[in-house]
Amino acid sequence: MKMTNLVYLATMALLLNATLLSSAGIADMKEGKMQDTKMASPEMQGGEMKEEMTKDKIMKNEKMMETTPAAPMAVMLAGSEGHMAAGKVSFTKEMGKEQLVLTDIDVEKVPDGHVYLAKHGDRTQGIDLGVLKQFTGTVYFALPAMTNPEDYDSVIIYCKKFKVEIGRAKLDHKM
Repeated sequence: MKMTNLVYLATMALLLNATLLSSAGIADMKEGKMQDTKMASPEMQGGEMKEEMTKDKIMKNEKMMETTPAAPMAVMLAGSEGHMAAGKVSFTKEMGKEQLVLTDIDVEKVPDGHVYLAKHGDRTQGIDLGVLKQFTGTVYFALPAMTNPEDYDSVIIYCKKFKVEIGRAKLDHKM
Protein backbone atom coordinates (compact mmCIF):
# COMPACT_ATOMS: atom_id res chain seq x y z
CA MET A 1 0.00 0.00 0.00
CA LYS A 2 1.40 3.44 -0.90
CA MET A 3 2.28 5.96 1.82
CA THR A 4 -0.39 8.41 0.59
CA ASN A 5 -3.04 5.73 1.08
CA LEU A 6 -1.77 5.11 4.61
CA VAL A 7 -1.90 8.82 5.39
CA TYR A 8 -5.43 8.99 3.97
CA LEU A 9 -6.56 6.01 6.06
CA ALA A 10 -4.95 7.45 9.18
CA THR A 11 -6.65 10.79 8.60
CA MET A 12 -10.02 9.10 8.14
CA ALA A 13 -9.48 7.08 11.33
CA LEU A 14 -8.67 10.27 13.24
CA LEU A 15 -11.77 12.01 11.91
CA LEU A 16 -13.93 9.02 12.80
CA ASN A 17 -12.39 8.90 16.26
CA ALA A 18 -12.97 12.64 16.77
CA THR A 19 -16.58 12.27 15.63
CA LEU A 20 -17.17 9.39 18.01
CA LEU A 21 -15.52 11.31 20.85
CA SER A 22 -17.57 14.41 20.19
CA SER A 23 -20.86 12.54 19.99
CA ALA A 24 -20.19 10.35 23.02
CA GLY A 25 -17.85 12.44 25.15
CA ILE A 26 -19.34 15.90 24.90
CA ALA A 27 -22.59 14.87 26.57
CA ASP A 28 -20.62 13.46 29.50
CA MET A 29 -18.40 16.53 29.58
CA LYS A 30 -21.42 18.86 29.82
CA GLU A 31 -22.64 16.87 32.81
CA GLY A 32 -19.22 17.16 34.45
CA LYS A 33 -18.48 13.44 34.12
CA MET A 34 -15.55 13.68 31.71
CA GLN A 35 -12.13 13.46 33.32
CA ASP A 36 -9.49 16.05 32.55
CA THR A 37 -7.41 13.46 30.75
CA LYS A 38 -6.38 13.21 27.14
CA MET A 39 -7.97 10.72 24.80
CA ALA A 40 -5.71 9.33 22.12
CA SER A 41 -6.69 7.81 18.82
CA PRO A 42 -5.26 4.49 17.75
CA GLU A 43 -1.69 4.65 16.55
CA MET A 44 -0.85 4.01 12.94
CA GLN A 45 1.65 1.21 12.40
CA GLY A 46 5.02 2.37 11.13
CA GLY A 47 4.18 6.09 11.21
CA GLU A 48 3.44 6.51 14.94
CA MET A 49 0.72 9.02 14.02
CA LYS A 50 -1.33 9.98 17.08
CA GLU A 51 -4.04 12.64 17.62
CA GLU A 52 -4.88 13.69 21.12
CA MET A 53 -8.27 15.23 21.91
CA THR A 54 -8.42 17.29 25.09
CA LYS A 55 -11.52 18.78 26.71
CA ASP A 56 -10.50 22.19 25.34
CA LYS A 57 -10.30 20.91 21.76
CA ILE A 58 -13.68 19.18 22.05
CA MET A 59 -15.27 22.33 23.47
CA LYS A 60 -13.74 24.41 20.66
CA ASN A 61 -15.12 22.00 18.02
CA GLU A 62 -18.55 22.10 19.67
CA LYS A 63 -18.49 25.93 19.71
CA MET A 64 -17.66 26.04 15.99
CA MET A 65 -20.72 23.91 15.20
CA GLU A 66 -23.05 25.97 17.42
CA THR A 67 -26.44 26.90 16.00
CA THR A 68 -29.19 28.96 17.49
CA PRO A 69 -31.26 26.48 19.50
CA ALA A 70 -34.54 28.41 19.61
CA ALA A 71 -34.49 29.49 15.96
CA PRO A 72 -36.22 27.43 13.28
CA MET A 73 -34.11 24.62 11.88
CA ALA A 74 -35.38 25.11 8.31
CA VAL A 75 -38.60 26.27 6.71
CA MET A 76 -39.50 26.42 3.06
CA LEU A 77 -39.44 29.54 0.92
CA ALA A 78 -42.33 29.83 -1.56
CA GLY A 79 -43.19 32.21 -4.38
CA SER A 80 -45.72 35.00 -3.90
CA GLU A 81 -48.20 36.68 -6.24
CA GLY A 82 -47.33 34.44 -9.19
CA HIS A 83 -43.57 34.81 -8.77
CA MET A 84 -41.10 31.96 -8.43
CA ALA A 85 -39.13 31.44 -5.21
CA ALA A 86 -38.03 28.17 -3.61
CA GLY A 87 -35.47 27.02 -1.07
CA LYS A 88 -34.92 26.67 2.65
CA VAL A 89 -34.67 29.36 5.30
CA SER A 90 -32.79 28.87 8.57
CA PHE A 91 -30.65 30.69 11.09
CA THR A 92 -27.14 29.97 12.26
CA LYS A 93 -24.74 31.50 14.71
CA GLU A 94 -21.16 31.67 13.56
CA MET A 95 -18.40 33.22 15.65
CA GLY A 96 -21.04 34.76 17.90
CA LYS A 97 -22.93 36.47 15.07
CA GLU A 98 -26.47 35.53 14.09
CA GLN A 99 -27.11 34.90 10.37
CA LEU A 100 -30.10 34.20 8.16
CA VAL A 101 -29.30 31.45 5.66
CA LEU A 102 -31.16 30.89 2.39
CA THR A 103 -30.16 27.40 1.23
CA ASP A 104 -30.69 25.78 -2.18
CA ILE A 105 -32.64 28.81 -3.33
CA ASP A 106 -34.04 29.31 -6.80
CA VAL A 107 -35.57 32.79 -6.92
CA GLU A 108 -36.92 34.74 -9.88
CA LYS A 109 -34.36 37.37 -10.85
CA VAL A 110 -35.48 40.88 -9.96
CA PRO A 111 -33.53 44.14 -10.25
CA ASP A 112 -33.95 45.33 -6.65
CA GLY A 113 -34.87 42.34 -4.50
CA HIS A 114 -34.44 42.85 -0.77
CA VAL A 115 -34.60 40.27 2.00
CA TYR A 116 -36.62 41.18 5.09
CA LEU A 117 -37.13 39.67 8.51
CA ALA A 118 -40.77 40.62 9.11
CA LYS A 119 -43.17 40.87 12.03
CA HIS A 120 -46.80 39.82 11.56
CA GLY A 121 -46.00 38.93 7.93
CA ASP A 122 -45.46 42.64 7.17
CA ARG A 123 -42.08 43.68 5.79
CA THR A 124 -42.66 47.30 6.88
CA GLN A 125 -42.63 46.03 10.46
CA GLY A 126 -39.32 44.30 10.04
CA ILE A 127 -35.67 44.62 9.15
CA ASP A 128 -34.26 45.00 5.62
CA LEU A 129 -31.27 42.63 5.66
CA GLY A 130 -30.02 43.73 2.25
CA VAL A 131 -30.17 43.15 -1.48
CA LEU A 132 -30.45 39.62 -2.84
CA LYS A 133 -27.51 39.51 -5.27
CA GLN A 134 -27.49 35.75 -5.83
CA PHE A 135 -30.67 34.00 -6.99
CA THR A 136 -29.52 30.38 -6.76
CA GLY A 137 -27.48 28.42 -4.26
CA THR A 138 -26.86 29.46 -0.68
CA VAL A 139 -26.86 33.04 0.60
CA TYR A 140 -26.04 34.41 4.06
CA PHE A 141 -27.34 37.63 5.61
CA ALA A 142 -25.86 38.94 8.86
CA LEU A 143 -28.47 40.00 11.38
CA PRO A 144 -27.98 43.35 13.10
CA ALA A 145 -26.58 43.14 16.63
CA MET A 146 -29.14 42.36 19.33
CA THR A 147 -31.64 40.96 16.78
CA ASN A 148 -33.58 37.99 18.10
CA PRO A 149 -34.96 35.83 15.24
CA GLU A 150 -37.82 34.73 17.50
CA ASP A 151 -39.20 38.28 17.38
CA TYR A 152 -40.03 37.78 13.67
CA ASP A 153 -42.50 35.44 12.02
CA SER A 154 -41.50 35.54 8.36
CA VAL A 155 -38.79 36.13 5.81
CA ILE A 156 -39.87 38.10 2.74
CA ILE A 157 -38.16 38.75 -0.58
CA TYR A 158 -39.50 42.03 -1.98
CA CYS A 159 -38.65 43.90 -5.18
CA LYS A 160 -38.55 47.60 -4.28
CA LYS A 161 -38.34 48.79 -7.89
CA PHE A 162 -41.61 47.13 -8.91
CA LYS A 163 -43.16 47.18 -5.40
CA VAL A 164 -43.99 43.48 -5.46
CA GLU A 165 -43.38 40.55 -3.13
CA ILE A 166 -41.41 37.75 -4.80
CA GLY A 167 -41.40 35.12 -2.05
CA ARG A 168 -41.87 34.40 1.63
CA ALA A 169 -41.30 31.83 4.31
CA LYS A 170 -43.32 31.59 7.51
CA LEU A 171 -41.01 30.96 10.45
CA ASP A 172 -41.99 28.25 12.91
CA HIS A 173 -40.02 28.76 16.12
CA LYS A 174 -41.29 25.45 17.53
CA MET A 175 -39.15 23.35 15.17
